[in-house]
Amino acid sequence: MDPSPSPAAARPSQTPEAFLESCVWALIDAREDAALSVLLGKMLYRVIRLVGDATHRGKALEVIKTVSARVKTSQSVVLPISQLLKALTAPESTPFERNFAMVFLELGWRRSPPSELGTLALDILPGLSKHAPPHQPALLQMFLSSIEHIDLQVASAVTSTLPPADSELLRSFLLDVMLYTHTSPPKDSPNDPPPLPRGMSAEGLARLEAKCQCVGDAKPFLLGRKLPVAKAVCEHLLSSEDALPILLVAVHGPHSHEVRKVGEEGLKCRLGRADLESDGVLRELFALVLGTPTQAQSAGSSEEGKRRGTADVLVRHAAVGVLSRSVKAANSFPLTLQLIFECIYGKQSSTKLKQAGMQFAVWTLRNAQDAVLAPMAGVLLSGLIKFLDTMDSDMEGGQQAIVQLRGFTFSAMGQLAQRAPTLFSSDIKVAKMLFGALSSEMPEIRVSVQEAVSLSCVAYQSVAGDAKEELMNLLIDSVTQDSHQARFCAVYWANRLFPFSEPRARHINLLAIDDKKVEVREEAARGLAKPVASKVRESLVPEESKASALDKQNQTYPTFVAMLAHLSSPSVLSSRRTLSTPIKAATVSFCRDCLAASALQEGEVSRSVYLSASRGSERTEAATKFHSLIEDALASSLSTGAKRSVNDTALAKACFVALIDLFGARRDIVAGEYGGKLQWLESFLFCNSEETRELVASVLGQIALDMTRDQASGIITRMLSLDKDESASVEQRQGCLLALGYLAASAAKHLEDSMRSAVVARLFEAMGDSKRIEIATSACRAIGLVGLDGALPVPEGAMEEDGKGAVEGGVTVMHIVSRLGSILSGKEKESKVYDAAAFAIGSLCVSCRSESLVAACLDKLFAASKLQRVEELQLCVGEAIACVAGARRYTAPSLLCQLRLPSAYEDHAKDAEKAAEEWARAGQGPVEEGEGCVLDRVMTRIMDDVLQDPKPQVRAAGAPYLLCLVKYCGVHPLVQQRLKLVQQHFSFMLSEKSEFMQEVASKGIGLVYDMCGDDTIKDELVATLAKGLMSGTIEAPSKMVRPEDENAELFEDGGIKIDDKALGGGNLTTYKELCTVATELGQPELIYKFLNLAGHQKVWNSRRGAAFGFSTIAGKAADRLKPHLPKLIPKLYRYQFDPNERIQEAMGSLWQMVVTDPDKAKLEYLDDILVDLLPSVGSRLWRVREASCLAIADLMSGKRFEHVEKHLVEIYRMSLRAMDDVKETVRVAGTTLNRAVSGLSCRLCDAEQSGEVVAGKALGMLLPFLLEEGINQTAAEVRVASIHQMVKVVKGAGPSLRPYIADIAVVLIESLSSLEPMMNTYVQQHAERMDSQVAEKFERARLSASRNTPLTETLELCLRVIDEDGADATLPRLVPVIRSGVGLPTRCGVAKFVSSLAFSHATRQAVAKHSNKVLKALATGLEDRSQVVRHAMASCAGRVFAVAKESACDDYVSHLVSMLEERGAEDANVRAAVALAFKELMTSSSDQMKSHHSVVLPIAFMARHDSDETAKECWEQVWTEGAGSTAAGVRMHMPEMAAIIPKYLHSASWETRRTAAV
Repeated sequence: MDPSPSPAAARPSQTPEAFLESCVWALIDAREDAALSVLLGKMLYRVIRLVGDATHRGKALEVIKTVSARVKTSQSVVLPISQLLKALTAPESTPFERNFAMVFLELGWRRSPPSELGTLALDILPGLSKHAPPHQPALLQMFLSSIEHIDLQVASAVTSTLPPADSELLRSFLLDVMLYTHTSPPKDSPNDPPPLPRGMSAEGLARLEAKCQCVGDAKPFLLGRKLPVAKAVCEHLLSSEDALPILLVAVHGPHSHEVRKVGEEGLKCRLGRADLESDGVLRELFALVLGTPTQAQSAGSSEEGKRRGTADVLVRHAAVGVLSRSVKAANSFPLTLQLIFECIYGKQSSTKLKQAGMQFAVWTLRNAQDAVLAPMAGVLLSGLIKFLDTMDSDMEGGQQAIVQLRGFTFSAMGQLAQRAPTLFSSDIKVAKMLFGALSSEMPEIRVSVQEAVSLSCVAYQSVAGDAKEELMNLLIDSVTQDSHQARFCAVYWANRLFPFSEPRARHINLLAIDDKKVEVREEAARGLAKPVASKVRESLVPEESKASALDKQNQTYPTFVAMLAHLSSPSVLSSRRTLSTPIKAATVSFCRDCLAASALQEGEVSRSVYLSASRGSERTEAATKFHSLIEDALASSLSTGAKRSVNDTALAKACFVALIDLFGARRDIVAGEYGGKLQWLESFLFCNSEETRELVASVLGQIALDMTRDQASGIITRMLSLDKDESASVEQRQGCLLALGYLAASAAKHLEDSMRSAVVARLFEAMGDSKRIEIATSACRAIGLVGLDGALPVPEGAMEEDGKGAVEGGVTVMHIVSRLGSILSGKEKESKVYDAAAFAIGSLCVSCRSESLVAACLDKLFAASKLQRVEELQLCVGEAIACVAGARRYTAPSLLCQLRLPSAYEDHAKDAEKAAEEWARAGQGPVEEGEGCVLDRVMTRIMDDVLQDPKPQVRAAGAPYLLCLVKYCGVHPLVQQRLKLVQQHFSFMLSEKSEFMQEVASKGIGLVYDMCGDDTIKDELVATLAKGLMSGTIEAPSKMVRPEDENAELFEDGGIKIDDKALGGGNLTTYKELCTVATELGQPELIYKFLNLAGHQKVWNSRRGAAFGFSTIAGKAADRLKPHLPKLIPKLYRYQFDPNERIQEAMGSLWQMVVTDPDKAKLEYLDDILVDLLPSVGSRLWRVREASCLAIADLMSGKRFEHVEKHLVEIYRMSLRAMDDVKETVRVAGTTLNRAVSGLSCRLCDAEQSGEVVAGKALGMLLPFLLEEGINQTAAEVRVASIHQMVKVVKGAGPSLRPYIADIAVVLIESLSSLEPMMNTYVQQHAERMDSQVAEKFERARLSASRNTPLTETLELCLRVIDEDGADATLPRLVPVIRSGVGLPTRCGVAKFVSSLAFSHATRQAVAKHSNKVLKALATGLEDRSQVVRHAMASCAGRVFAVAKESACDDYVSHLVSMLEERGAEDANVRAAVALAFKELMTSSSDQMKSHHSVVLPIAFMARHDSDETAKECWEQVWTEGAGSTAAGVRMHMPEMAAIIPKYLHSASWETRRTAAV
């Protein structure tokens, strides 16, 4: 028979004396363990509290002694641990009370059910550090034993609010658990105590092994706790900073595979989120590597027990790796230095740890502040050098480990040189050591050594005096080493440590120009090119770059005299002959550049003036040395056999170009040297390089100037005979023909007319060689040279209608013109001979102005416009026409240079143009100006005939003709007078379909504007062009007779089609876009600058097309653009993303010209760009919408909150709009923009990345938008994107989310049903018609699906961070949702959310505050027709009831009883719902229900016999949970049962009467 507890025990209102007495008798009466458990739950807490009262302490101790004896003898007795924990943590508890509470808490902890332990374990943590030190280990052990039963969502909220002392104690304990390993005494000293586990302190080990909540040996238990600890830490039990050291130990410590796997998963997640600049994290990581810092210890033994040792090697290696990502760690002196030396020289260090230490050293040297680095730089350098010298060759890991370690060491030295250059610059021993290592170290290490040497270069920039001379010798020696790294570094240092004007440094570049390694060759080539400052506006150049730009601008070539003096020094001269031919070619070319630069630096004089004897003997000597250098190089380019041939044509080409310069500058030094070397020169004249052959022919022409008539005639006779030799090769014949041309042109004064006539006749004959185009090409070039200086030495003759000469008995000029015309009209579309023929025709009329000849030549040239030819040939024809029209007087010197000099000759000093200008002045004929002159006729013919021709190909030829005429004859008065007409023609060309014509027109328009010197005319030109471009039509030039209307469309239909069905068709072109930009800026004259950028044809990349480039205009345009950048940059930026590639290219070119630093410009004009682009996302033009989306997406990368604060919401809104666009490409661009702004938003809303202040502001902007607009979008794709964005934002927001949880929770819970597929509701309705069980199963499936959605995930994330204030704001807004929420997912979701709030330790108080309203609302949910909803509401009510106020509990129980009595009699669903509600109350709130047992258990006793199986089962569980046993329950509640049984027996309901009777 079950004993009945004493009334005193059940009535705590008795006096303490009576209560303690009744407890004694009740303990005697409670013989069974179950009864004793119930009794202790009612009396033990009060007894312990009475121990603190001195008056009743004796009697209370007697009771406690009895209880202790009973409990220790029976393990099945359950103690009220929640009450014991309350007694332990109560502020008013005395030490006596806490001690006894602790004793019983330890006894009862393992006996309690896991579900209760999981909840109570979290209650241990708050105030943990305030407990007595002897109690702390026991409490931590209790927490450890129950860690796997904790609700980690709640735990995260609890631990995040712990005081620092509590958090530190918990983290330290869990770290000790993870560090714990089983250790054994040393084998040689078995009686000694076992060593401490690595990383632990003696005090930590004692705390861990004491008070262990296990049976038997504590060591296996502690080892088994590692996996639950690792899982809990991974699931956010601790903050990322506190979790990081624990997870590092979990991954790299000596644990099981499961622990390491869990640790790895957690480390991946938490490492990126942890603040590696946190003092706590750094302190723990340094402690893992170094142990407890020495300065923190004292001599006392107690402090010694707290000292941690160093962790396991693998853990230390991992910790050093993490520290190598923290800037603050690099600045933690002296710990930084201690760590580096501990890793390198520590007794327990391993190879991997040494490598990690070196990596940390490199990190420190990169990131340490100057003040931190200064005191340890010298020590580090000494340590690194010592480490390299003493490194063991038998190191663990073998050669690969040595390679990595030495590589890291050299990298550290390079970083140190950058940060502390004074350590290196005082002595070059380190430089010698590094350069020596480039040759002595293993090949795998040399890459790191090379990096160190490159980084060290900056340290030696201040070296001067003997040290600098020693350094130069080191570089000269290194450039000849076998190691290519040594050679590269020698060149690299020479380029950076010595000025460009240093001859020895440039000689080092020359020696490396033919290196086997491409990187060495490229660096050497950079060293031979004069540094040039970027040609950009000063306003866009960063301040830190201006000094460097100024330094580059001041760099000069070595003086010609100094360079030749060094190259002729004995040490260099002795090795000259052994150098390779590319080096010799580069040397000659560089000396030629030095000569040109020296002449320019001396007042822009010519080379002849600079080298004149009057300027000093050293210059004459330098010229002589240069000639010697050239001859030596030419000799080495020839083979050594009997038949000497040219082995290196590139070297020969460079030498002859330089030789031409010397002939022009100091003929007296050069000319006399080659009179007896003509046969030697023939070896070069007949080589296989066309360019070299023409250069040699030109040199022969220079030599002929100083020959006698007989000598010149002899050479020509030999060339004629060699050319006629049938066995001669094509190269020999080409060389002979070119030589004849240059000789006949240069030595005309020394030759008889008969000899010149013979040359012309031979050239005429060679032009007719149709089988070998090369022969005809050389002949055309030669005939042009002969005719350039004057009339050809043959009769002029006449032209017949068929185009053939009519003079019989010999060659005439008209014969030659006719043949050149025939060549030009050949069948092939492209051939070199066409260019030569056109130039020849143009050359014939430069000096000879015979009317018939000019007319004939123009006819032949204009005939080419009707032929199918490539664009570059038409440019060549245009240049020939310019020669005919301009003659010597008006043709530009640059074009005359092309006619007079070999094509391979380039003169950057412009001496050749000056010579051409002097030549032109010396032979100017009569003035040809006014109406009817040749140029007038040419312009008229081009503009009135060619450009009006109905055939597009003819008009396409006329465009470059007009362009060349304006370019090369622009000084002619007629051209200046007709600029407006010329512009009309160029503007009209923009309407042509040919892209080439459009681009020629754009070049021409810019050229016209720059040539105009009158501002009035400029304004008129601008107005005319702007009006035409913006209106799309332009007035046709006078006399235009095209079939089209005289006002032709400038932007023709189909230029660029707009394929947008919603908007209709349309057209645009690149030029109109450019014009729009210029007009919007209010600067229409900039159209001229923009149009020069629109060229895409490959012809403009040729040498001829480059003359029309934008380089001369770009600087002027940039200055004009400066005030308009805020308006211009947004336009240019958007156009770079235009769907049309031509617009992209044109605007990309303009962007590069305007903006030198794109990132800086985009940041500076960010607001202007966004203000312009955001409305454009909604433009009516799809191409504008698409480009705007892509432009803004590109702009989002790397932006901070202050950059986008004003526009963030609008950017997001427009991205969603674009994702729902009618056009596919715009939707794709909108998706790209949405991804970009989503990524930026997630970063901004993450408090760990952006800080709590920024995260709070960002959340305040984004969350309302997403909640109000984002997830309510009609388009499914947009809605899904908004939901995923919200999940990402909430996931990273952390505590910053708390002020917005109320809004988020309500909207998301209501959206659970609105976003559920409509098909689910439809199927649900049909399922209910068939079978209730099927319907319930389907409902549960729906509920399961809704719990796996992003919305539910977001709600769970909110629960992790919500606090009491957030819950207090959220619950009142959830009550209406509980009452009237629509849809299964919403009603079940709100129940689950409120349940979690009630279960959370952080929000219980808020739930208790609103428990009355919440319980009333939940009670209405019990009447829902869905069984799943009723169960969710009942379960939620059970959780809320556990924390609710007493009055709310009473009201809820009363409501359930009333509901049962009033409607349960006839409705089985009501009875089942009430039974379910009470069952959940008994399960979840057993303590709170004890005061209601007298009401509920009598009802349950009768209702457990209900006919409804569902209700019956629930009532049975209620009775079992509350009464324990039937007999005890009946005895305890007999009075209440006796009172209600008659009432039930007299009920009107048969079911009620039946239940009561049974």
